[in-house]
Amino acid sequence: MSSFSRSEDPVLSDVHLTEVKEQLIDVGYLDGNQIYLSEFEITCPKELLNKLMAVSEISPPKSDIHIDNDGDMVLSRKPVQPRSVDLTRGIIKLQIHHSMETQLRDVGLQIWTGSLVMVDFILDKPDYFLNKHILELGSGAGIPSIVAGMIAKRMTVTDTGESILRLCEMNYQSNRDFIQCPEESFAIQELDWSADEIATIHQPLDCIIACDVVYDNDITDAFFRTVHKIMSKSKPVPTLYMSLEKRLNFTVTELDITCKEYNHFQSCLKQLQTILGSVKVHQFDINSLSNRCDYNRTPQLELWVISEIP
Repeated sequence: MSSFSRSEDPVLSDVHLTEVKEQLIDVGYLDGNQIYLSEFEITCPKELLNKLMAVSEISPPKSDIHIDNDGDMVLSRKPVQPRSVDLTRGIIKLQIHHSMETQLRDVGLQIWTGSLVMVDFILDKPDYFLNKHILELGSGAGIPSIVAGMIAKRMTVTDTGESILRLCEMNYQSNRDFIQCPEESFAIQELDWSADEIATIHQPLDCIIACDVVYDNDITDAFFRTVHKIMSKSKPVPTLYMSLEKRLNFTVTELDITCKEYNHFQSCLKQLQTILGSVKVHQFDINSLSNRCDYNRTPQLELWVISEIP
């Protein structure tokens, strides 16, 4: 999730509404934001679960991660617990570091429902991602990248801001026993959407994923400029998968419920299609997906696909 500069009231993701801070593991602070460790249960397809079990030990040691007083990660090499796999229920349990209530500029430290929609999509449509090079834009805590890393050949995980990139690294380290692509093929790097020149992305690139990046028009503009630069330089054109939540607001000026940020997103989507010319845009029916994560799938959640016309 890209950073944001304005000072705003604290915000809290719906994903964290039912979490009780006292029941979470407190691991320290990143740039003034308290970081917790939560367990996310994900129902895994049987074929993938068998693959994970076949190529990895069932109970390897895990790294215990904490943040010291200087904000640096401290990894203890002692075994803390077996890898979290429930074979009977077909569930894996990801250990995810995240923040709770944050300023708007730090929302990428939280977990948002759009990322869980993307997890459902990846695990329901593994053929779209199997042995592919996948780029995540605005990764935030990086849950979709961790899940995609179970089947991808290469992952490039990007965001901007030292604290978010460090959070991604913490979550990679906590769940690396699930990730099947080689360590040297799981890259976490800075990609600033506002920069004139974007960072070099390893080619060829097959897919781009992005979750919950539509919440401010300036950031949406920067996102689509970045997508255009990447897609126009890549041959063949990578497929973009975007999950988002349509956020409704009551405005006093219009005395009505509006969704201006979503309307702006739709406008940008049409512009991208017009500029690239050779792509098609469609909304994927997320109600056809299995519920593999514990979240409230509201009618405001959507998933969009932008792909090259054959």
